[in-house]
Amino acid sequence: MIQPPHRGIYEFLWSEHKNSVLSVSIKAFQGIAAKLGKRPMLLALLKKFAEHAYEKETERYNALLNAYDDVKSILSRQERQIIIETLLKDEDEAAKLIYEIPLKYNCKVLSGCRLFFPREQGVYKFWDAQDRPGLWMCFGAFQLHLTPMQVISKIVVASNVSVKEILHFLNSLKSGISYEEYSAYPQALRSLLQKHVMAAMPGKKSVWLNPRINTDDLNENIEPIDSDLLETSALAMEKIWDEAEYLPDVISRVPDKELFVEAFKPESLPYVVWKKSFDFEDALKELEERYIERLAIDNGHI
Repeated sequence: MIQPPHRGIYEFLWSEHKNSVLSVSIKAFQGIAAKLGKRPMLLALLKKFAEHAYEKETERYNALLNAYDDVKSILSRQERQIIIETLLKDEDEAAKLIYEIPLKYNCKVLSGCRLFFPREQGVYKFWDAQDRPGLWMCFGAFQLHLTPMQVISKIVVASNVSVKEILHFLNSLKSGISYEEYSAYPQALRSLLQKHVMAAMPGKKSVWLNPRINTDDLNENIEPIDSDLLETSALAMEKIWDEAEYLPDVISRVPDKELFVEAFKPESLPYVVWKKSFDFEDALKELEERYIERLAIDNGHI
């Protein structure tokens, strides 16, 4: 499902990125916040998320402390003491505790916090567990929503791992596994989970399923995604963005024609029901129109 740009969606995405951006610098944090001002600059916002994901975490300690502040009210006095003492000695272990301990209270405040996920992957995606459970992909000019089962169908086809094995793996991640155990699973599957913001890795000490994913709603009845032209174009853009060597080079704009030609075809999107009516030129033209309009809105021309 395609949805027009919506401020609230990007504010939610920012809430997941804020601690990761803070880990770069307070200046980076303030710069991002300014782009969600009276006139949201969505394309620039996404570009900055991508750029900061590749920068050094020079303020990681402060970012972890900020994440801890978000959850400390639900922790016991002993748990708070353990986390603070650990943070002074081992930031990776502290990251593990800050993410893990709240889960036993079913606290999901840090569910998608990018401080605990691979920073360069799934930058423009987040999971929602409220009115429309599933994965949102924020392209700036529009959003694409996939149901949980559509995401699973994509991963089954793209990873060549059986749906039964994938569901078993996801259920294992619900209660957390060691990073070493996670590393033993097929690389293609791990890569896809990370690109879909499904695997949190706090401090690379443990690995957890994103708590906003309800595995009770998943089953083995997978089927290709029956999408229209714009939805299929968005999935082609997802492929381009996810496979880019350096995401800031491709994010927040219409893809180069050569890249789009390679991505917008049935062989590249085997999890899509490909329709004979799909036309490459029509797809690219619609994307161009939407990004031209969004850029004009961002710059205050509309």
